[in-house]
Amino acid sequence: MKKVYYIALLAIIMIVCLQGYNVHLQYLNYKLECVDKINDVLVQSVDEEYHNRAKSKKGGIKKEKQHIKYKIFHSFNQIPGEIKKEPFFNLRTLNIGSLKRKGIISSTSDALTLLEQDQIEKEGKPLNLANLNEIVSRRMEDKIERSIFLLDKNKKIIKAEGVKNVPSSWVCSKDVAVNLANLRFVRVAMPVPPSKFIAHSIWTLALSVLFVLIAVVCIGYHLLVIKRKEQLLRNRELGVNGIIHDLKAPINSVISVLSLLNMKVKEDKILLDVISQASDKAKLLVSDIESILLAAKGGNDRMLLNLKKVSLLELTNIVKTDMDILYKVKPHTIVISDESQGEGMAYADELYIRNVMRNLVENALKYSDDGVNVQVLIRNIDENIEVSVTDDGWGIAPKDQKLIFRQFYRVRQHKQVKGYGIGLAVVKYVVEAHHGRIRINSELGKGSCFTFTLPKAQ
Repeated sequence: MKKVYYIALLAIIMIVCLQGYNVHLQYLNYKLECVDKINDVLVQSVDEEYHNRAKSKKGGIKKEKQHIKYKIFHSFNQIPGEIKKEPFFNLRTLNIGSLKRKGIISSTSDALTLLEQDQIEKEGKPLNLANLNEIVSRRMEDKIERSIFLLDKNKKIIKAEGVKNVPSSWVCSKDVAVNLANLRFVRVAMPVPPSKFIAHSIWTLALSVLFVLIAVVCIGYHLLVIKRKEQLLRNRELGVNGIIHDLKAPINSVISVLSLLNMKVKEDKILLDVISQASDKAKLLVSDIESILLAAKGGNDRMLLNLKKVSLLELTNIVKTDMDILYKVKPHTIVISDESQGEGMAYADELYIRNVMRNLVENALKYSDDGVNVQVLIRNIDENIEVSVTDDGWGIAPKDQKLIFRQFYRVRQHKQVKGYGIGLAVVKYVVEAHHGRIRINSELGKGSCFTFTLPKAQ
């Protein structure tokens, strides 16, 4: 049960971490959106600051409509003298492609603007960083503190407005060129407070928190259900264990009475034989009860074995006799083959192994049609004795073979036959308690072969 709690706790931690990581990604995306906004505002602010300086160059620009005429000259000599006195820009002197690759400009119009900036600066109207900062603040429409820097061509700070020491958590805009002849840039740095992100993404964050709460509540509910079912199963197990224990008491009393009768009756051989058989059956029943009890506990308790030399051939013959009587109304054939050359002696508990043999042979008879042939093969394999029980019955599908030894598992096609899914679980537990192994080889519609090994008696 502890594993279930650990897995549930791990699932909750993973859900919280994933949601936290998702919120973190949303915050990073929001910061990128803020950077894009700052970039747009900075470009617009630089353009506005430039126009403000251009207006003040000759007393400002009149508000009435202006009419601009253009004329294209094919050579410098064609330009009239009065126009030559005005500043003009020759774009042929600029490497537009190189400027674009360096990220200084994005279009030819940007180059013209920078040339105009150079011209205004030559006329004694340099960039006013304080005014630019005011324009940026006005366009951002917030009261968040920020910094604006004037950079040289090596991106080193020449001048700054606002906060001097910028924290590493602040975001920075792209560097926008403001001069071309003496290459300089401006940059804006400002914080993106989480409170602003929360206000911007309040519904998304609320849904994330709600999702986490729902997941935690669902997992907690399932844990509660599992805990209740585990308690119920534990109570049932205690009840079954008590019932099985109570069943052993009267059977042991019967065995004691039979032993007493065996001592009293010495001359009547027929009666002695009947008493002996009844005593063996009672002891076998006690062994069955103990096996079921141990298997029901999931193999957590150690099986106490009465190990001795056991003839598997004799046990098989006893089982054959019992099955012939039990299934006398069903046509069948049981053939025993001993290839151990008389050395089929195992070091095992006689009653438990007899129970294993009976389970396997009885299953071969139960899950088959009339006229089934069952073959029991005993042979030596290195230091072990191998026993195979083969039939030509209904067979078992591959998907069921992986689960056939699991407690309470039953093959779907076999459910019309009475059973509880305990027998093979007990068989596996008993064989493994003897340090043996059991395996199955079956094909649906053709039959099955169960093979188990036991240590050979020395």
